[in-house]
Order: sequence, then structure tokens, then C-alpha cells
Amino acid sequence: MNGKRKKYKEFKKFEADLKEMDMKIKNLKINSKEFNKLVELKKRLVPMYIGEKIQRCQHYIAYDNPVYHISTDTTTYDYYCPKCGLASELASYDREDLSDEDKVRYDYFKSSGIASKKGNYNYVVDRDIAMSIYEKILEKNPGINSKTAIKYFEIALDNMIDKPVTDEAIEHRAERLETNALSIRNIHRKNKN
Repeated sequence: MNGKRKKYKEFKKFEADLKEMDMKIKNLKINSKEFNKLVELKKRLVPMYIGEKIQRCQHYIAYDNPVYHISTDTTTYDYYCPKCGLASELASYDREDLSDEDKVRYDYFKSSGIASKKGNYNYVVDRDIAMSIYEKILEKNPGINSKTAIKYFEIALDNMIDKPVTDEAIEHRAERLETNALSIRNIHRKNKN
């Protein structure tokens, strides 16, 4: 087994251990001393996991927070990767105000930025929603490769943009994605007129 494959298996085991730890914490089927030890362990492990996830990621760029500039008749956007959560907007915050996970992303972005494959990344969607959609795709399709997951992600966004749905359906989507309906309604393509 080559080193890269072995490291990937170790990473997947680490990821599975974090999920198992989350289940134990959520179910509270352990005594408070063990609970506190697990919480502390998770605080130390999650930043390592996020850092590894960012480094392994072949970033896919999506956009958020459009700002129209009247003087130049242009629109600027924050950009981010829905696969790992790395985002340009993090650079505009005070590092100390960020979550532990976003601190890792902040540090990485400040040192490396986001380099992506060339492509037409045309979606404007809230970062948390995009990450939630991507995570749901991975959850529902265990073992899916990144290329296929991104294709499913694009199909999901295209369907949300192109297919008219009732307000009730939008509310249901928002509930499944743990967000609000306004965020769902604001998903569109970057080149929208």
C-alpha cells in the first residue's frame, strides 16, 4: 500500500472516530467525567481534522455576499469552497471572533489563499447552505468520489434555481438544510441579469 493511500485510510478512520465521538456526546450515554474528556479531546482534534481536510481538498469555488458598486457598475463577491469551508470572507474578520474550525480556515487562507481548478463556477449561494448541501450528498452517498459529489452538488443547485416550487417546499428545504427560506430563495447563478 503506497503512503498516500495509507494516509487517506488513516484520515478516514480519524473522520469516523470524530463522528463516533459526536454520537456519544449527543446521546450523553456516558458519565460527566468521560463527557468532559471527550469534549476536550474533540476541541484538540477538530482543528487538525479541518486542516487536513483543507489540504486534501481540490477546491471548488462558489460565491456569496454580492456587493454592487454603483460608481463602477460592477458586483464583487466573497468566494469559498463548499467542500472544505475555506472562504475569502474569513480574512475580513478578527481571528479571535471566529469558531475554532474557522480559525483553522482563516490561518490557511491568510497563508495560502484558495487555488482551484479552472472551471466555470457560477453559483451564488450562502456558504453554510452550500456546505450543508455538499455534506448531505456525502452522507446519502457513502464512498462517492469528489468529482461525482460536485456534479450532484451542481445538479442540486440547478434544480433549486430552475424549478419553480411553492413557498411550502422552500420552507421544507430550509428546514432540511437547517437554514431560513430567504437564504434558499437567494440562490442564483453569478451571471444572473
